[in-house]
Amino acid sequence: MSKNILELLVDSVWDCGVTACKMISKVLGLDWNEHDFQKFFNVVQLKNSEGASPKLVKKNRQGLEKIFIFDIPVGLTLSDFNSKLNQLSFFMKTNEESLSFEVLEDLSGVKLKVLCFNEFFRLYELKNSDGIHPKFKNKNSNK
Repeated sequence: MSKNILELLVDSVWDCGVTACKMISKVLGLDWNEHDFQKFFNVVQLKNSEGASPKLVKKNRQGLEKIFIFDIPVGLTLSDFNSKLNQLSFFMKTNEESLSFEVLEDLSGVKLKVLCFNEFFRLYELKNSDGIHPKFKNKNSNK
C-alpha cells in the first residue's frame, strides 16, 4: 500500500472510471468481454493430453457477425470444437445455427463466427424498401 494519499485518490478515481466505462459499454451493447472462453474450455474439458486449451487471439466484427479467432494447441482438431457446439450455444446464449467453426486459411487456428440476429433485424428495419417497419407494413391506418 502506498503512503502517498494523492496516488490512492488517483487510483480510486481511475478504477471508478474503468467501472463506469464497462457499464456504459454493456448498456450500449459494445461489451466484448461478455464471454470467458478460458473458463468455458476448462469446464467442457476442451484440452489436449498435456492440458493446454485454446487461446483467444483476436476478436472483431464483420458486418452482422462477431468473429473470434483461437490459437489451437497440438492435438485438437476442428471436430473437437464442433462436438462442443451445443454447449457453446448455451454458453453464448444463442442458437446452434448462428454459430460456425472453420479453420483459418494458413491452418494456424480456428475461427468462430457468431451471427447476431438482433443486428440483422435492425439492419432490415432500416434498409427495407418502403421505409416502414415490417410489423406495420400490412396495416392500413388511414382507412
